[in-house]
Amino acid sequence: MKRCIMVSGGIDSTILHHMLLEDYPDIVTVNMPKPSSKGLRDVVPDADVTIDWMPSPGYFDEEKKMPHGNNVYRGTLYTVEQKLVPNYDEIYVASNKPPEEDWFQNHPLCPRRGELIPKYPNKFKTPYQDMYKWEVMKIAIDNKIDLTGTYTCSVQPKSEKHCRECFCCKEREWSYKKLGLDVYWE
Repeated sequence: MKRCIMVSGGIDSTILHHMLLEDYPDIVTVNMPKPSSKGLRDVVPDADVTIDWMPSPGYFDEEKKMPHGNNVYRGTLYTVEQKLVPNYDEIYVASNKPPEEDWFQNHPLCPRRGELIPKYPNKFKTPYQDMYKWEVMKIAIDNKIDLTGTYTCSVQPKSEKHCRECFCCKEREWSYKKLGLDVYWE
């Protein structure tokens, strides 16, 4: 069976990859750098495969060379359907449940997850979908997984460090605080 895990260089995918290696040492790590307001997000240097993000048809602003609004997400779904679904039997995604606080739930970039699961019910594996990021981080603590070097920001490339204001940075901060830990940024 051919398996892959989508890796972003963030906390969740780092933990899931580490955990999956025990059972599936041949799992393929796939990175898909996505666009942000400052250009493409960073490539995960040790990923086995890097695929180019593709805009979904009709969702790209040709003049700005960027997706309209929150359509990075739509392009990500489109890319996964075009490039991963045909080539892998199982696709692991480390998405977690967003915090229930109003700031997160009402944020325009609050992730919607799992849209492709009903379409491909046996293809996608999302073991963290019902867990908050702090609960996923607890797995790292319990299994002594080093999170040094993980990067979460959805606005800036790693070279510019975490913005500490975007949805992903705020979720990272919230998670560390839930665990009573100092926030690791860089």
